[in-house]
Amino acid sequence: MWVCTRKTMFYKGAATPGLNKVGGIMIKAERGIPVHMVSRRLLKRKDGDTLEIYVLVVNLGHVVMVEVKSSLQVDDVKAFLEDLRRFRHSFPEYADHQLHGAVAGMRIAEGADRFAYWQELFVLAQTGDGMRILNDVPFEPKSW
Repeated sequence: MWVCTRKTMFYKGAATPGLNKVGGIMIKAERGIPVHMVSRRLLKRKDGDTLEIYVLVVNLGHVVMVEVKSSLQVDDVKAFLEDLRRFRHSFPEYADHQLHGAVAGMRIAEGADRFAYWQELFVLAQTGDGMRILNDVPFEPKSW
């Protein structure tokens, strides 16, 4: 079930192996635009390059790539930024979509959240049986 609040949409009841009982995976979308696909654990090989994506959310005109870690570190964010840069090569079928990035963690190491925020990524943290967006309200994600 998708729940929309302002410009943010949550998928209730999604379970991801790395985080027990994750209650929501966030995606950025314009209000009222339906989500067409949520894929987990994608592996794409193209031209000798392999890209692994933990969660990919697709809606009309937007793609959100989500990296989920039990303990999110600054180095995880750096590696994810490189994966975002490689996305267009691996997935040319989304050439006309805006690409956004999000990182999520059950635990977030000191400074990893700030580093991800300054890289214009959504930052999500587990709270009970759900996820909470740590970005402030005026935050706008980077389009890759």
